[in-house]
Amino acid sequence: MMMMRVAVCVCVVLGVLVAALPPAVVLAVEDPSSNEPYMRVDNGEVHIWGNDVVLHSTDAGLDVSASGLADEISKLAVSVQEAQDLLADNTDDIVALSSALSVVNTTFSTSMSTLRTDTSMEVSTLSTMVSSELSRQLSMLSQDMTTSVSTKISTAVSSLRDEMHASVISLGTSLRTEDGVLRAAIDNATSLLATRLSTLEDDVDVVVETLTGNTLKQNELLALANDTIDLRKEIEAINDDHHKYEIAQATCTALNGNGGWVYAVERYCSTSSPSCSSICADEGLQSQDGQLNGYNLECFNSLHVYSRVNDEQSPEDASISSHRLTYKIYKYNSCGGGGCGPNFCCCRLA
Repeated sequence: MMMMRVAVCVCVVLGVLVAALPPAVVLAVEDPSSNEPYMRVDNGEVHIWGNDVVLHSTDAGLDVSASGLADEISKLAVSVQEAQDLLADNTDDIVALSSALSVVNTTFSTSMSTLRTDTSMEVSTLSTMVSSELSRQLSMLSQDMTTSVSTKISTAVSSLRDEMHASVISLGTSLRTEDGVLRAAIDNATSLLATRLSTLEDDVDVVVETLTGNTLKQNELLALANDTIDLRKEIEAINDDHHKYEIAQATCTALNGNGGWVYAVERYCSTSSPSCSSICADEGLQSQDGQLNGYNLECFNSLHVYSRVNDEQSPEDASISSHRLTYKIYKYNSCGGGGCGPNFCCCRLA
C-alpha cells in the first residue's frame, strides 16, 4: 500500500512537469531496450520503466533515469513487514494482558463490595458507641452543673446572711443608748431580716430540688431510650427466629411427596444432639399434638435455615446488586447428620 502511494505521487509530479512542456518535446533515453530504469514522454504520453526517477536535460529532450527511489521504497516495505511481524509476535502477550486486566477489575469490584459492607457495619457500631458515650457525658455534666449551682447559691446566701448579721450587730453596738424606741426599731429590723433570709433559703432549696428533679428525669428518659433500643433489637431477633420456623415448615411441606401431616422439628446445634432420624422417632412428640395420638413419625429430610443474608443492606443500596438475597437454606437429603449440621428435621407420619 505504501509503495503504491509513492508511485502515484511520483506519477502526479511527473505529470505536472510534462504538462508544462511543449507538445513537440520528446523525452527518451539512449537505450530503451536496456534493463536500466527509464521514462519516456512522447506526445503527452508518459512511459516509465524501472523504479527510480531522475530528470536531466539533453539536446534531444528530457531524460529520466534511476536514482535511489526504489531502495527507499524497498526499505519502507521491509519496515512495514517488520512492524507486522512484531505485532504478530506480541499478540499472545496482548491477549494475556487483557485477561490479567479483566481479573484485576473483577478482584477490585469484589474488594470494593466487601469494603462497603465492612464499612457499613463499622459505622453502625461506632454510632452506637458514640450515642452511649454522649448520653453518659450529658448525665455527668448535668449532675456537675446541679452540684455546682447548689454549692454556689448556698455559699452566697450564707455569706450574705453573715455579713448582714454582722452589720446589724455593729450598728446596735455603735448606737448604744437608753432609747427604747431605737432599740425596738433595731430589734424589729433584725427580725424582719432574719425572716427574709429564711424565705430566701427556702427559695434556694426549691431551686436545688427542681434542678435535681430535672436531672433525675433526664436520666430516666435516657434510660428509657436505651431500653427501647434494646427492646427493639430483641423484637427483631424474635421475628427473625419466627420467620425461620415458618420457612422450615413451608420447605418441609414442599419436600414431602406423600399426603398427610408434616412437621418441621427444631434441632439444636450441639455435638451431643441426636440425629434427625432419632428426633422424629421420639415418642415425646406425640404429646405435643393430639393429631399424633397412636401414630409414629419418621424423618424424610433435614435442613439448615440461615438468617437473612443482607440484613444490613438497605433496599436503596444498589452497590452490591439491584436484587437482594434474603434467607438461605441448605438441604441435606438425609436424616443422619450430627453436630451443628441440620437445625430443622422434616418429619411425617410413618
